[in-house]
Amino acid sequence: MDTLPFSPFLAIVQQILTHPFSLTFALGVSGLLLLGGHRIFILLNRAKSNGEEVLNSEPEEIDEDASPRSVGGLGEGPVKPKRFQNLNRSFTLATSYFAAQASRRGSLATPGGNGGSRSRSGSSSSLPLKPSHHGPSGGFLNPWPSAAPPSFSTLFSGFPLQFAVPLPEEEEDGEEGDDEDEGFKVLGGVERRRKRRRIGVVKPDWKVCEERRDALIGTWLGHASFLVQLPQSDPKKRPVRVMFDPVFSDRTSPVAYVGPVRTLPPPCKVEELPEVDFVCISHNHYDHLDLATITALNQCQPGVRYLVPLGLKEWFKSAGISPRQVSELDWWEESDLGPTVARDDPDIPAASVDSFKDRLKLERRVKFTCTPAQHSSGRGVTDQGATLWCGWIVEQYPGEGSEGRSSVFFAGDTGYRSANAHEPVCPIFKEIGEKFYPIDLALIPIWRGGSLSFVSAAGLQFTKDHFTRAHHTSPHDAVCVHLDLRARHSVAIHHATFVGSLIESAEAMELLSTAKEAKGVGDLMEEGGFGVTDIGEMIVLRTGSQAQEVNSV
Repeated sequence: MDTLPFSPFLAIVQQILTHPFSLTFALGVSGLLLLGGHRIFILLNRAKSNGEEVLNSEPEEIDEDASPRSVGGLGEGPVKPKRFQNLNRSFTLATSYFAAQASRRGSLATPGGNGGSRSRSGSSSSLPLKPSHHGPSGGFLNPWPSAAPPSFSTLFSGFPLQFAVPLPEEEEDGEEGDDEDEGFKVLGGVERRRKRRRIGVVKPDWKVCEERRDALIGTWLGHASFLVQLPQSDPKKRPVRVMFDPVFSDRTSPVAYVGPVRTLPPPCKVEELPEVDFVCISHNHYDHLDLATITALNQCQPGVRYLVPLGLKEWFKSAGISPRQVSELDWWEESDLGPTVARDDPDIPAASVDSFKDRLKLERRVKFTCTPAQHSSGRGVTDQGATLWCGWIVEQYPGEGSEGRSSVFFAGDTGYRSANAHEPVCPIFKEIGEKFYPIDLALIPIWRGGSLSFVSAAGLQFTKDHFTRAHHTSPHDAVCVHLDLRARHSVAIHHATFVGSLIESAEAMELLSTAKEAKGVGDLMEEGGFGVTDIGEMIVLRTGSQAQEVNSV
């Protein structure tokens, strides 16, 4: 239900009554900032003096030719108000100090600086003691300047909220509205209505999976949940199906009665899903890892194999999943799987390994690669960054006598650039595009998480994305990710499902359409295109030598 644009007070009262978890979170953060403000200033002053000592005593660690923007992503950029200059300098010096200390411990020395690499079977003699995304005292971090948090001057450069721009009236074709709201001055009512596509929910027709076994089939299940069926030309064998971040619950929070609520329902029940072989999890935020969904899936399909980033295997064990069904990977690690059992399964009898490898020569196999992402993790206050976050590359290689490799990239939840500057951007997506080219289908998030849905539910909207940009791609950044990957086709995910109003959902659609036009990117059905689907809608792609056919069901 959409909010009333002319009754903001009533909308806010309604939001307080229906989303107490979001309100409690906002009040809690404000209280912590107020109570800890004095302590923060003390630490910044200490870091300032220590940072000046580091910068003065070790000038060789700083690139004198680098622009101010390139140092940790926290350069001064445009001239800032005088009242923020000293505070911003203290913040920059503090960052330099902490980075220098971490560098001494060897935690930031990584080949290429793109998240490091680690292999289960490779030699570690040429690798650093600890990859760059591993914290010096445990946990994980983002190793790129593009992940830098917003500076104080960026955060307080202007008020971040305004009243939401209403959806355009149903005007006759050819008429242009007189809307002069900030951010929409170039768009009349007809143009805005064209760009603000309304997302619907349709019942998936799973018979298509049997009828088009030779094609790559993708089905958006809402938010970041997505089901992919890989091609299988042999009519005697069942195609391999992979599901990403399945969430079917009505709320994404620690409890069932408060927290972000689902605006659009899932297209089906867990019990109605076709047989799934693998489930890939990107991280442990509640809108990507749902206990009720995993429990229901395990009851319906107990043989599913789970692939998760480092630190999440214990969670699945506590949820009742056998450790044998869970593969835990670090960034750039691979798990090479056959159609029935994992090659890296430690419980495979040694005598059967040779026969299993011989069988793989004749059968299709699937390789999963855990890829870096610019995000975070945590299901509570005390476990922030304790487990890893990631994306996934899924590649199916044909068996003997078959043709055509097929590949899917799932970005999970990720950011692309810092809020402080347009550059630098996260370099990892170009690297993924180069290593795994061509990518047949990319699943890219275009919107923030549901924890801020109370803003649009109160009839407001953000005027800037400084609070979320480092960890969540905007529609413009999502198009940039698509271009970095050089994907054949990309589908927008992580939007429309856990939002506070229809206006918020339409805003994402409009911004995505504008970004695509600015970058010259076509629609989903075009080669190299990027687009959206309804929840439950199925897209059919041909891969390999017959990669020209694209259909929507």
